[in-house]
Amino acid sequence: MLIRSLLLILFVLPATIMAQSKEALLQKTWAGPELSYVVFDSTTCSFDFFGQFRRQTGYTVQGDTIRVLNRYTSSRDHFSKTHIEDRDFLIKRLTKDSLVLAPVNQYARELVNGQPVLYYKDIQLTATDTIRFDSLFFRSTTCFGTCPSIRLQIDNNRQLKFRGREYAVQQGDFTGTLPDSVYQEVLRGLSIAALDQLKTWEQRVADAPRYILIVWYNQKCRYIDNYYLPLGTRALITCLLNVPRNTPLQKSEQPLVFVDPYTIIK
Repeated sequence: MLIRSLLLILFVLPATIMAQSKEALLQKTWAGPELSYVVFDSTTCSFDFFGQFRRQTGYTVQGDTIRVLNRYTSSRDHFSKTHIEDRDFLIKRLTKDSLVLAPVNQYARELVNGQPVLYYKDIQLTATDTIRFDSLFFRSTTCFGTCPSIRLQIDNNRQLKFRGREYAVQQGDFTGTLPDSVYQEVLRGLSIAALDQLKTWEQRVADAPRYILIVWYNQKCRYIDNYYLPLGTRALITCLLNVPRNTPLQKSEQPLVFVDPYTIIK
């Protein structure tokens, strides 16, 4: 009995460690071609393809296969049973820098629009040092919940203009100077946002904040306006939403003048 238990441990433990190490390697944002991304955390993942709404869902790692969970009930059968349409992907390569996946069942192929192989790399490897940043404008609207209504402008001297409305960390007009650590975070977010390719697609959404992001850099302007932006902008948007919280603010005695985004040529 003791020998059998030891043998079981010898076979099961390495497999468990390998699965855990794969999950640890997976947990980051991966960038593919043409604004495609996939993000894994410890329990959920999200595939992002241009022109499709992304949905966060659970996943498991089983040997060399990632199973993206897709289980639901339907009014068609009066919610009487659970439909299982899990999407299975073969891990063809996984390192700290690269991820190659191949869909192996119908549901996976449908998710990726029939692509036979998906090539990704760590989004940090897409960072560019060619951006000569001038300034940016950012606006976020409310939703049916507590999404903050804010607008802000940042220039390359770290100067901030901020207006907060509903659910913002401060209400009113404020100025400030970004701490260098916050400014560097903004620049880092810009460097991995694929600015030169950045675009969105027509979306009809009932309950989500709408973002306007305008960036002036390299003597040009990138304008993006929508609800769900490509996942490559996630670090930048998160940073901008937190700028008012992470920057000392001074109340403006006069209403501030901001860029009118609707006068910018897209």
